[in-house]
Amino acid sequence: MTSIVERNLPSALLQALGAYIQTCAHIELHTAALILEIEKCHRVAPFKRDVSFPELRKRTAGRLLTQLKNTLARCQPTPKSRFDELVARLEKGKDFRDIAVHGAFYFDQEKQSFRVNFFNRIGNELVEEQTEIDSALMALCQVEADSIYVEILELIDLARSSAT
Repeated sequence: MTSIVERNLPSALLQALGAYIQTCAHIELHTAALILEIEKCHRVAPFKRDVSFPELRKRTAGRLLTQLKNTLARCQPTPKSRFDELVARLEKGKDFRDIAVHGAFYFDQEKQSFRVNFFNRIGNELVEEQTEIDSALMALCQVEADSIYVEILELIDLARSSAT
C-alpha cells in the first residue's frame, strides 16, 4: 500500500529524509553515551550518575545539548577544542534537524518546487514559515550529519582511552 505522502513526494526525497532523520537519531543516542562516558571518565569527584541513560535519551535535542555543555564545563575533557567544535556543529545544525523531523514537506504547484512548512520560535511567538528544499540541500545536510556522527563516536573512544 502506498501512503498519501508517498504519492505526493518523490521516493528519493523520502529516502534521503529518512536516512537523515535516522542519522540524527543516532547522533542523539551517541551524544547521550558521550555525556555518560565523559562523566564517568573525567569527573574530578567520584563518578555518580546525575542522570541515567534512559533519562538522557528522553530529552529533547536542545536539552541534550545543554547537558553536554554542562558536562563539558564540569569535567573538561581534552582536547577541549574538539569538544567545543562538536558543540558548535550540533548547535549550527539543530534548526535544520528540527525542521526535518517536525516539518511537513510538500510540492508547491505555484512555485514548482518542494517546500517544507514548519514553525519557528521568535521570542515568545511561534511563527509559521515555509522554505524551499532540494536534493542538494538534503545531501549537504546528510554529509554534515554523517561527519558529526563519526566525530561523536571518535570522542567517545577518546574519552575512554584518555581515562586509562
